[in-house]
Amino acid sequence: MPLDPFLAGKLHLIDGLAWPEQPDPEVERRFEEFFRDPAPWSPPALSVEDRLVPGPHGEVPVRVYRPDEGTPERALLWLHGGGFAAGDLDMPEAHLVAAELAARAGALVVSVGYRLAGNGVRFPVPVDDAVAAWRWLTGGADRPGYRGPAALGGASAGAALALSTALRVRDEAGGTAIEAVTNALEGGSATGSPATDSTAPAPVPPAALLLAYPFAHFPVPAPDDATAAQLRNLPAVLRFTTASIEDMVRTYTGRLTALPPAALPGAADLAGLPPAAVLLSELDDLRPSGELLARQLTESGVPVRTYQAAGMLHGHLNRTPALAEVDRSLDFFATALTELS
Repeated sequence: MPLDPFLAGKLHLIDGLAWPEQPDPEVERRFEEFFRDPAPWSPPALSVEDRLVPGPHGEVPVRVYRPDEGTPERALLWLHGGGFAAGDLDMPEAHLVAAELAARAGALVVSVGYRLAGNGVRFPVPVDDAVAAWRWLTGGADRPGYRGPAALGGASAGAALALSTALRVRDEAGGTAIEAVTNALEGGSATGSPATDSTAPAPVPPAALLLAYPFAHFPVPAPDDATAAQLRNLPAVLRFTTASIEDMVRTYTGRLTALPPAALPGAADLAGLPPAAVLLSELDDLRPSGELLARQLTESGVPVRTYQAAGMLHGHLNRTPALAEVDRSLDFFATALTELS
């Protein structure tokens, strides 16, 4: 399918532009207009609270979204995207998504402001923050109240962090023979963490994974010929180039070779993970990573459902439900949450 007609009608605004390194009011105005949706977002009625939770590198900011009525029947820990080095709790992919899923699924949602890669921060620090937030949500003394299961999810780089967190939790709860050997050889966990404290209680495994347009592999698989032809028609600023992908990986891991399997977790052993809902953006250079991940999960015995948002670009959850495919994407995840029991 071609690019969504509403988005296609705005491509002229950003044709020839690059992300400005210095403030440029005209460029910023054109980007702002391109990202303006058919209607503004109206936040649902929720209780929203900012908290700080303890972590191995210091406190981790989280934002808690709770439906106004009753005790939530389920919970979700959510991790925004941003190439591991950008993003915050206020971006739509964090704030809007968390609020919408809390309202649509009657869930308690915790959005995590993990430490961003760069300035000395590298893998596994963002994963450590996510694991700390997960432990707090599922077992912390002052955790927010909910009853029922908890899921783990994220978007783009945040989906990779969610998957890495799930792998860490799986390993700390038991692990596999291969991971035990790796741990013994390397003096730590196969998922990039220090050797687990044997006195700490085993973490609660997630009941499901919600993964939006995941960036789970390096190198990223090539798109099929038809998709590649469509992607070539997009402005360069909307594309992921080889150089930009390498920059993200190098910033996150410090290198391009011998990457820890759980850093870009498509390279990890995925057996024993919970059922996954994988959301794809149709016109996305990273879509092949999500497609391959879905096949790998299936091959590993993990139940998988997928939804491809027709005509959408990477990061489409940064837009509002005024776009039909954003609305459908949020419903896809909300359905996966409400089915938890």
